[in-house]
Amino acid sequence: MIPKGNQRGGGRQLATHLLNQFDNGRVEVADLRGAVAQDLHGAFHEWFAQSKATKCRKYLYSLSINPDHAKYDLTREQYLDFIARTERSLKLVGQPRAVVFHTKNGREHCHAIWSRIDPDAGKAVHMAHDRFKLQDVAREFAHDHGLTLPPGMQKNGSRNQKDKQTNHREKQQQERSGISREERIKAITSVWQEHNKDPHAFVKALEEKGYHMANGDSGRYVVIDHAGEVHSLYRQIEGVRSNEVKAFLGTDYPLDKLRDVETARAAALQANKEQAAGKEEPQARPEDHAAARRGQDAAARREELARRHEERRLQLDFNRAEMEKRIQTERRALLDLHRAEKDGVLAARAAKQPRGMIAFLSRITGIQAYIHSRQDAAREKVQKSQVQALDRRHGRDRQEMERRYASLAAVETRERQSLELRLKRQKFQKAREILAGSRVLTEPQLKPEFDRAANPAQARQGEGDTMAAKKEQLMRDFEAAADPQKAGQTTGDSGRFPKGRLAATFSRTAQPLTKADLQRAFERAKDPARKAASEQQERAEEIHPEKLEQARKTKADLESRQHEQERDRKDRGPERDPGDRGR
Repeated sequence: MIPKGNQRGGGRQLATHLLNQFDNGRVEVADLRGAVAQDLHGAFHEWFAQSKATKCRKYLYSLSINPDHAKYDLTREQYLDFIARTERSLKLVGQPRAVVFHTKNGREHCHAIWSRIDPDAGKAVHMAHDRFKLQDVAREFAHDHGLTLPPGMQKNGSRNQKDKQTNHREKQQQERSGISREERIKAITSVWQEHNKDPHAFVKALEEKGYHMANGDSGRYVVIDHAGEVHSLYRQIEGVRSNEVKAFLGTDYPLDKLRDVETARAAALQANKEQAAGKEEPQARPEDHAAARRGQDAAARREELARRHEERRLQLDFNRAEMEKRIQTERRALLDLHRAEKDGVLAARAAKQPRGMIAFLSRITGIQAYIHSRQDAAREKVQKSQVQALDRRHGRDRQEMERRYASLAAVETRERQSLELRLKRQKFQKAREILAGSRVLTEPQLKPEFDRAANPAQARQGEGDTMAAKKEQLMRDFEAAADPQKAGQTTGDSGRFPKGRLAATFSRTAQPLTKADLQRAFERAKDPARKAASEQQERAEEIHPEKLEQARKTKADLESRQHEQERDRKDRGPERDPGDRGR
């Protein structure tokens, strides 16, 4: 389990990411506290409004909890226990919080987001050494629950410097291009190892693998992959310093002579598109509808996503219709209440009409009309304020509904982008497979000798039946070299062969190598001082009575033949050089 936490802003973007059901499969908002709104966009917007009263820009703290599902799964109680421990360690107890669970490819993980703004204190919660605190929390949690942490998370555990984790930017680039960081580094490092003597060959080999070199914005060498993503060249070559790369490319490819990033990106995308189209068209022309099927599949996936969006939007449309119906009902109820109140006042006044002299005086002086007008004005003022309050509440409800529509539109846009990104990545991968297949077809076929060297185990199979024939042929060649006259050849230099040494060499080389032979050769190469003693021991081990007697007979025969050839040469006399015959 590796917890990852960071301070951040951008609540709207974070809420859209957390609600993206296309990438995450299933989204569940398990807990939301400290906000009036009951959705992530509204809650994060409230926390952003609180941050405007402070100078804090990174007003959120986001924590991601990813357990190692190959070893164990966490229950909801364990997730909440880890979140509670994190709250206590980072002093976030009581802060507004949202907890979201994602299920992606059958793997569940959790996101916890806190607001760092303390409205009572009027400032943000201070975050110091949160990475180390998270590591301590993870170790304590793993110890209490009997879980195993990765080597880099364990206490006093050392992490290899080469095993660097992929950051968020590299992860986004991997999602867009479909090429992992390890795969890219391995490919470019192999090109460097093969062509680190010739800059032109290095750049050409990079382009053949789909990487185009350019001048970066910060004055450094960068490479652009087939998807248009920019990567620093220095970070793609393992075991090589940036100064070495600069010195290697500086003479033939200075930075000021290279293309800028945008120009190189356009050229790379166009070149990859043309190359992929050129390799794909010959196979797709003759009644091959693979491209059409891929297009139909992409269209079907877009339609499926649009259908899901429509279903989700229908629920929101239903909620808005219910809201409008409730608004109309409340407005009619309030108007009916005001009308009934007015009718009741008029009925009460009619029942209490004065009579006689009082009625005469009230009509002459107008005192009763004045009193009634004041009462009606006060009542209308109260009713108007009630109508305005109801309108404000209805306006907030409509505004909240529009905000939900905007949030849903943002989520739908993100999901469509995710779909297009996945289709684009599949297209890139298909193009890479086509290009890789074309490279394999155009490579020259290896010779049988190279095949046997590449796979000695397979080469040894089937050689047993021809080993005897090869050994026989080798013996005939040896006899021909040792005795040319017997082989039907004539040579004046046959006596110059060191027959004894040649016979011993042949005897040793004709025998197959054993494990002991390889061990002795390794020891001699490792310790030259032991070479003489080792050779003597080896000769002593090779001596066998029968072999020794056979070697003596062979030596005697060779010496007798040599003496006979020397006597024949003396009898014939010295031979003159053909060039001296004309003198």
